[in-house]
Amino acid sequence: MERVDKYINSIYRNLKVDSSELNDLKSEMRSHLVEAIKELKEEGYSEDEGITIALEKFGDKFHLEGELTQVFNIKKDNTITLILLSLIYIPIAYSIAYFTGPGTFSGISLLIILIPVYSIYTISLIIIKLKKHIVINKLYEFTKFCFIVYLVILFGKLLFPVEMYPDLSRSSFPDIDAPLSYKITTIIREILYFIPLGILIPIISKRFKYLKKVILLTVLILVIKSIFVVIISLLGMGVYRAIFIDLLILNVIGSLFGYGIYSISKKYIANKESSSDI
Repeated sequence: MERVDKYINSIYRNLKVDSSELNDLKSEMRSHLVEAIKELKEEGYSEDEGITIALEKFGDKFHLEGELTQVFNIKKDNTITLILLSLIYIPIAYSIAYFTGPGTFSGISLLIILIPVYSIYTISLIIIKLKKHIVINKLYEFTKFCFIVYLVILFGKLLFPVEMYPDLSRSSFPDIDAPLSYKITTIIREILYFIPLGILIPIISKRFKYLKKVILLTVLILVIKSIFVVIISLLGMGVYRAIFIDLLILNVIGSLFGYGIYSISKKYIANKESSSDI
């Protein structure tokens, strides 16, 4: 299979992506080619003939290389633009929250403001892809849209809660004096907040298809959230809030549950597809 490996390496040689992601892409392409060659050999072709036919069917390597470079450049530009928009948007959101009063600016308010902006941006990106004759994965775009909606709501819930209780900030758990039913509700709520993250992020990005990276992303989000909470409190832009380790642990557990749902669903679909091929 030396010819196959050379073909794959020639296609991905100029792509500037994460090494683990690059290896995943190469592995996926190789498995498709090996499967095609295997089918051709079963039809009576020799291995060399099968490799030649499979590579010809797969496409000209220079054409594929150009298309992949275009796709990843757009993806890179997309990521950079989203980061810049986020950096601009966060102080604007806090300014609105500050002038409208503490506790009145929630995830729903963020949703109303940000989603139309993101929709316009996504439509513009799709138009660019269509002009460059790049195939658009509708399911992927819809999943990405759902993920953005989720992040906006999560951002609003974590940083702009409707009700805040500064008097409870001395306890290690914010609801220690509350009824048992309320404690259970709090635990379930904090876990549920991060379940969609564990489900959606591996679907959107292959970088996060491993549990370790999903956990690291969750921790990163929580660290950033905690830093913002401290900054808001120090600047007097909101009611004082403490950072509760208990709640952060529950959030991580939520992302673990989400990733578990993703993994089980993925295995179920793969088994269903393999059984239908038999």
